[in-house]
Amino acid sequence: MDQERDQVRELEDARRRVAEDVRSVAENANVVERAKETARNKVEDVKSGVGQRVQQVRDTLQGARDTLQDRLPSNLQLGDNPMGMLIAGLAVGFLIGLVLPVTRFESERIGPFAQDMKDKARQARSEVARRGSEVIKETIEATREAATNSIREQTRDIGLGGTSE
Repeated sequence: MDQERDQVRELEDARRRVAEDVRSVAENANVVERAKETARNKVEDVKSGVGQRVQQVRDTLQGARDTLQDRLPSNLQLGDNPMGMLIAGLAVGFLIGLVLPVTRFESERIGPFAQDMKDKARQARSEVARRGSEVIKETIEATREAATNSIREQTRDIGLGGTSE
């Protein structure tokens, strides 16, 4: 009888261990399923966000096209003018490029080139400003001399110049 009790206890222990293993497997399967569900939700959120962003860009482009269409003279409507379409497309593309964030790839590949171009633009701007100020000074000086000479000639012509005849 003791032997039967021991066997029953061993069977109950085995059954308990099997039940625990089944619960553990079920919990792990549930974790996997929850992870899958979470991933699906994230993918749906991203799709929804991208869809909304695409719709915003479409709306913005349509608004820009309508505004451009309204401001153009009737003989230069975009549908009739391929050059107008090209220019409008380039302008809209440029604006979209300004709005979109810079990617890591662009930063790595284009960053040094962009920085070099910015430096060159700054140098050119300062050179233009320097030359422009020189031209303005020269123009002012030439205007002053021309005005002085003109006043002298006019006063001489009417006899106020102090030269005796």
